[in-house]
Amino acid sequence: MQTTGSFALRNAKARHALFMAIGVASACLVGPVAGPAGARPSDSGQGASDLLVVDCLLPPTIQRLGNSVTYLRARKAVKTSAAECRKRGGEYSEAGKETYAALTKIWLPLANAGDAEAQTNLGEIFEQGKGGPPQPDMAAQWYRRAAEAGYARAQVNLGSLYERGLGVPKNQSTAMQWYRRASGLENESLAFQAGSQNTEVQRLQRERDDLARQLEQERSKRKALEQGAASDVASAPDDAALNIQRKPQKVARSQRKTSSQTRYHALIIGNNDFEHIPSLTTAVNDARTIEAILRKQYGYKTTLLIDGSRYQLLSALNTLREELTERDNLLIFYAGHGALDEVNDRGYWLPVDAEAHSNANWIPSWQITDLMNAMNAGQIMLIADSCYAGTLTRASIPTAQSGMNEADRARWIEVMTRRRTRVVLTSGGVKPVLDTGGGQHSVFAAALIRALESNHQALEGQKLANTITGQVKAAALRQKFDQVPMYAPIRYAGHEAGDYFFIPR
Repeated sequence: MQTTGSFALRNAKARHALFMAIGVASACLVGPVAGPAGARPSDSGQGASDLLVVDCLLPPTIQRLGNSVTYLRARKAVKTSAAECRKRGGEYSEAGKETYAALTKIWLPLANAGDAEAQTNLGEIFEQGKGGPPQPDMAAQWYRRAAEAGYARAQVNLGSLYERGLGVPKNQSTAMQWYRRASGLENESLAFQAGSQNTEVQRLQRERDDLARQLEQERSKRKALEQGAASDVASAPDDAALNIQRKPQKVARSQRKTSSQTRYHALIIGNNDFEHIPSLTTAVNDARTIEAILRKQYGYKTTLLIDGSRYQLLSALNTLREELTERDNLLIFYAGHGALDEVNDRGYWLPVDAEAHSNANWIPSWQITDLMNAMNAGQIMLIADSCYAGTLTRASIPTAQSGMNEADRARWIEVMTRRRTRVVLTSGGVKPVLDTGGGQHSVFAAALIRALESNHQALEGQKLANTITGQVKAAALRQKFDQVPMYAPIRYAGHEAGDYFFIPR
């Protein structure tokens, strides 16, 4: 183990000389990965591969109407685990070894028939190059067909292509139009904060505007008091005063109603003790503390996984895929070694049975993304104290503008919590991150814990990210280290619009 100054890095480099560990905690193993460029790594973990999500074409089924009419129902395309697809007699390609011919055979008939979900699935297949070289122009065509039919997930994906200039001309204005259509809120009270534009300057400008607004409000209050406004208020109609008092209560009731109708689940993963690579210091303590906060303060049903193997991690995620419904929200927290393949711009989680010189037991980001895409949960947020940012989209997240009144904010929360959401908050970008510096926690986990513990109202993920970003940056700079958390939708995970919300009990 090697440290820099008085702090340790959640970093280790991989492959040949790069695989020599240079730190502790959730490592960012950076370097080439075995296998040809553009290909997904092999999956040789015994039993775990059955848990991976595949595009499955189920066989036709015999349907019977009454005693005299029998017909053959058409084959059905679904996303499910490899084991479940086999169990139901379906046809699929092994995860990571698909071809365009096999995948289009599954989804094209439905897409041509006008099924917006199938059209979007085809778009994502072509955009990520799931069956060969990426074809963003083909992705744009399929996204557009579904987007024009009003399918929010396709609208977000098409907006992302315009924002990045992939398959279509780069156009920020057109991108924002599609994001607004996907959000379901196209009024002036809704702003969008793009991952690629979430600069420090913009953050400081927002803070400046908020402070200026607060100062003006204080000046107005002082002026009213000086003019004897207190006596005017005392003589005002009783119902007017009651309206002022009841408005916040109405918002609170709305938030409680939303919370009571939704079930909250959390999978908390903390890996310290690795079998073949350096052990970590704070990951397990981070996981235990955050699990307790979510369970006690926010009412989550929690699953705590400590020092999980590849099979255990995938099994826990697959169980959630099978059990959660649209009424459920899910938070996944991961603290442990991570890795980055710079050649293919792909991130990995490293379970405790991972080896530095073999990726057989590494968990690629696309496997985690596929599992989240196949989940029925309404909102999912992934918080990763490791490298994952290389797989993020730069699509915008709709945010409430500063100064939004309580009624508009209540409506905004109501609409946003109804949208299918898949977002990720990472402790840093694609660089190493600090393991110490937060007492018994990492710098990132310490800031996250403070933000969650001090919150007593509906808190959106974007606001949480903004809150902890400044703290993490400042703490890292004191250690002469550059670390900036990132927040964005997860690419190919089925994100439609909206944001993730933390609602205390």
